[in-house]
Amino acid sequence: MTEIRQQADRVFAIAGDLGFESVAGVLAGDDGLWRQSGECSVDLATVKRIDSAGVALLLEWQREARRRGVSLRFRNVPRQLLSIAEVCGVRGLLPLE
Repeated sequence: MTEIRQQADRVFAIAGDLGFESVAGVLAGDDGLWRQSGECSVDLATVKRIDSAGVALLLEWQREARRRGVSLRFRNVPRQLLSIAEVCGVRGLLPLE
């Protein structure tokens, strides 16, 4: 099971897989991200596996953050995510730390 947990004020962590099987559930539980204002970060250190659907989810979050005026950053980005984003040509679109 994949979870979004709030670690601190405006800091969230994702634990589990970000893939085709889990993205819909993660998307349904992401409301807490959008109650933030200013800056918000998502820690990806405990993401076990990610595929192109997970990268698409992060791009959607970035689009939604921009729409709501939230500055979103992704921290502790797994190598697998970097590889997929590079191959897909979207690495520059993701706000990675």
